Amino acid sequence: MNKLRKTFLTLFIALIALAALVYRFGESWAHRLLLYLSHAQWARNLVMQLPIAWSIAGRFIAGERIEDAMNTARQLNAKGMHVTLDYLGENVSSREDAIDARNHILELLETVHETGVDATVSIKLSQLGMHLDPALMSENARQILTSARKYNNRIRLDMEESSTVDTTLNLYQTLRHQLGFENVGVVIQAYLFRSKQDVQQ
Repeated sequence: MNKLRKTFLTLFIALIALAALVYRFGESWAHRLLLYLSHAQWARNLVMQLPIAWSIAGRFIAGERIEDAMNTARQLNAKGMHVTLDYLGENVSSREDAIDARNHILELLETVHETGVDATVSIKLSQLGMHLDPALMSENARQILTSARKYNNRIRLDMEESSTVDTTLNLYQTLRHQLGFENVGVVIQAYLFRSKQDVQQ
């Protein structure tokens, strides 16, 4: 059995198991499982072996390398579109991983400046250490915003799962109103019941 066939078989079995779990325990259990799988590196590796996964992801992923992202950004700019770039990856498991993610984002900002593409950058706080150390997360975000300000660029804080809304909004308030970073914005998820109130604040 070749590698692609094994991958399809594994996914088929996983889908059957997921359907059985939804039938037996309800959607909330399935939601927790899918959330876990979205953060599991082994699950990502498995899915990304499928050609169909790349054909779907290609609509949203600018490339595997910064150079690919810049080429995609240029093409979109040529069509009159503004671009926001996001270094993919979240929920780091060590300080070193959080610092590594920060450094990749700093490199991305520098490359955007050097190439002159019309692009801002979005960041995920879980990638910068939110679940490890709030001080590390804040310092990583501060360094990224300092670099973005130097390049006259803007940063958006992505809103992740609902349990992190307060942490994200609190950091946004600190960065913008206490530390004076006028180049920071925050994403609000439309489907959360509290979002209207968050926007008003």
